[in-house]
Amino acid sequence: MWRPGLPPNLQMVFDRHADLFPACAACVFTPETVRFATAGAAAVVSATSREGAVVPVDEHTYFDLASLTKALATAPAVFALAAEGRLDLDDPPRHILPLAREPLRSHLAAVRLVQLLNHSAGLPAYAPFFETCTSPDQLLAALGALVPAGPAGENSLYSDIGYIILGHHLSSILGEHWTDWAQGTLYEPQGLRFSFWGVPHGAVLACNQEPGGTFGGQVHDENARILGPACGQAGLFGSLAQVTGWLQILREIGSGRSSGPLQPESVRRMWTPLRPDDAFTLGFDRPSRTGFTTAGDNVERDTTVGHLGFSGTAFWLHPPTGRGGVLLTNRVALGRHTFMQELRTFRAEFFTALWRSPDPTP
Repeated sequence: MWRPGLPPNLQMVFDRHADLFPACAACVFTPETVRFATAGAAAVVSATSREGAVVPVDEHTYFDLASLTKALATAPAVFALAAEGRLDLDDPPRHILPLAREPLRSHLAAVRLVQLLNHSAGLPAYAPFFETCTSPDQLLAALGALVPAGPAGENSLYSDIGYIILGHHLSSILGEHWTDWAQGTLYEPQGLRFSFWGVPHGAVLACNQEPGGTFGGQVHDENARILGPACGQAGLFGSLAQVTGWLQILREIGSGRSSGPLQPESVRRMWTPLRPDDAFTLGFDRPSRTGFTTAGDNVERDTTVGHLGFSGTAFWLHPPTGRGGVLLTNRVALGRHTFMQELRTFRAEFFTALWRSPDPTP
């Protein structure tokens, strides 16, 4: 049941920070109840422009979810296809090997898909392919020329590169854009209207373009913009209602309370680290083992999973209880590297208050 208005301690944090951003939406949820708040404005968009009047943000406003794509789309797709026997989590990403040069080719031949999922594949964190590439083929060729960052399986290094490879691998297995398959298999049967790479014509979007850029429904991540629907590291657009709904569905599947596009054991494994001290599970972030975490200083660190997005998005979920929260902003509309500290503070204060607040019943 969705109810407007956050619990008082959360509402105070939201009111203190939300107006820093052009658009903001947040909620706290349990299996039974969602309490939410919104602030700011959004607009109806076409591919390149605003259309119609500016409208207030609500729980159905689309946000560019950025790297939440990894947890909400790419990892579930990998596990769904694994359950169907269409891939093996211990296989290498074999479809990228013909495009890779040495030493990357030999390195990737020994990498397992699970290591791509949990950022332990020894790959670089990022590369600005968009500066020299204009097509997916050019981008993948440039990726194939990268040098590994270290041995596979030893350390964690958060890597967009690994998830670009996963997106390519999924599309190669399916023989179509994996994102089209995900929409028809993961989301639409659940009544969810996520979109990839951009938003549908006529959707209401929280502006995600940097100052001076063209306002429209295309993804902010420039590499994803080149890759189009095959992107695996970013590209998902969705609303507060969709993100929350999907997290609740996954939690219900993982707890064995309902069926869905994934198997219960797949969801549980997706939320379990390969090693106890790993920084990531197989697709999701974990709170830092010690010290500061944007998941809140009072979070249950061993059993909570979540993810952050560069555009200004975040969620954290405690699967044992089904309690969690989602915080969506369009920080990038203020500038690529602006308000990052303010967002970091907002996230930490919001999720700290979330775990301290009473059950969000009406």
